[in-house]
Amino acid sequence: MTYQYYSTFVDYPGTISLSFQTALGVVLDTCRLLHKQGFRKIYILNTGIRTLDVLTVAKTILASEGIQMDYLESRKLMAQPEMRKLIKQARGTHADEVETSILLYIAPSVVNMSKAIKDDRPRTGLPNSGFTPDPNNKIKSYSPTGVWGDPTLASREKGKLFTEALTDYVINDINKFAAS
Repeated sequence: MTYQYYSTFVDYPGTISLSFQTALGVVLDTCRLLHKQGFRKIYILNTGIRTLDVLTVAKTILASEGIQMDYLESRKLMAQPEMRKLIKQARGTHADEVETSILLYIAPSVVNMSKAIKDDRPRTGLPNSGFTPDPNNKIKSYSPTGVWGDPTLASREKGKLFTEALTDYVINDINKFAAS
């Protein structure tokens, strides 16, 4: 699902986010159609954090209709002790050490490390309000770059470890879901 609920970074040029209701409708319609076509279990490879809000609601609604859906929540993997040992940044989840490392491993030609900038200031805005490049915005957390984390700590070697761990995690998660 190329377009989804990505409201956290909508103040940055190029970010496209569906409204919560539209994103929820896309997930529900997609899962309902797949179920009607014979799919009995649907697993969504989620790569976002704000998207979890939509997926959590969708899973509950679909379950009430007898449709089994689950999704990847990669934060659970990154919170595991073996992953925390690899991650050196103080905080982050967007264009950060982890995401940049993964891209250095799977698509190094799209990464320009000379543009990597640490931007991991503590969040200052209202909870779940997102980020903004506007230093005068008192609602959202200020980030001039749109990064939240420290991509300068990224490496291809870490990317290989993160990618392999994520792949194993997804396979295990899907297998558990399939067996349930």
